[in-house]
Amino acid sequence: PIGETMQGMGFYDAVDPVELNFEKAKLFAYSQRYYSALDSFTVCNFCFNTWSIYNFQDLVECVRATTGWQYTLYELMLLGERRVNLVRAFNQREGFGRRDDMLPERLFMDPLDDNGPSKGRTIDRDEFVQARDHYYNINGWNPDTGNPSETKLKELGLGWVIDIIKSSETKTS
Repeated sequence: PIGETMQGMGFYDAVDPVELNFEKAKLFAYSQRYYSALDSFTVCNFCFNTWSIYNFQDLVECVRATTGWQYTLYELMLLGERRVNLVRAFNQREGFGRRDDMLPERLFMDPLDDNGPSKGRTIDRDEFVQARDHYYNINGWNPDTGNPSETKLKELGLGWVIDIIKSSETKTS
């Protein structure tokens, strides 16, 4: 079993440190939402791993104490998810997409030079692409573009972003 913090996100077993699979993509997507929520509250996580400073309940209690809002962890994670999708939609408007979600070529070619479990390994390109596709699926994004689907934006109350994206696509094409 892994720590209580990760169990709060539905992860009860450790994720293999070197394998790129659905569980790792899910952990990344959920962690990204959590960190996004923290960023929106201007919580600094530059020097420390956020999991070691704030567990989920701490964050919920901090928000309640400072705002008076009776937010739940679910609502905070939803806030983070909305923010991740809004950032992604901004990037889409600026012309970024799936082709930009790629690691530097050297990581597929040159063995990693560290002392951890990845020492001497390269990242398998096909596994990376499959993990990226899992990540898009978990987020409800278009697998062909890597951008939020209209359905996902509407689900998150961000339907107003759709027209902005479409108008920018018209201007750039």
